[in-house]
Amino acid sequence: MKTKIIPFDLETAKKIQAGEADGKIKTRCGYAARILCTDLIGQAQPVLAAFNSGNSESESHYTKRGCFYINGELSDLDLVLEVPDTEPQFKPFDRVLVRDDDTDEWCIALYAYRTKTGFHRMVGGARWRQCIHYEGNEELVGTMDKPKEE
Repeated sequence: MKTKIIPFDLETAKKIQAGEADGKIKTRCGYAARILCTDLIGQAQPVLAAFNSGNSESESHYTKRGCFYINGELSDLDLVLEVPDTEPQFKPFDRVLVRDDDTDEWCIALYAYRTKTGFHRMVGGARWRQCIHYEGNEELVGTMDKPKEE
């Protein structure tokens, strides 16, 4: 199964750890991690997690956003989530429907590529947040309806 790394989200991490959602909790550098406690009283970093660096487990404190350090600088020990990649895959020149959010109508476009910031770039340069395949969703053109695949 294809996976992707997403920013740490405490509620999603709890579901993963409880077996209610697919995925893994990891450090940015790839060490397996598990949450030990999420509500340490009087701590700026209230999350206690253990990570396995190969030979042993180490414990560390984290912010609720999974940051190892409070100052917000990236660290190899920051927590991230590895989850199944259910995002539709697109190729250049695929016919797609695009919009920025659920209050916009779906428009037809030709796909170009995915930007590093996660936007879908179209032939001609426009970029959009939401993108779905045109085939199978033709009836959505000009509507604000949700796609069937959601």
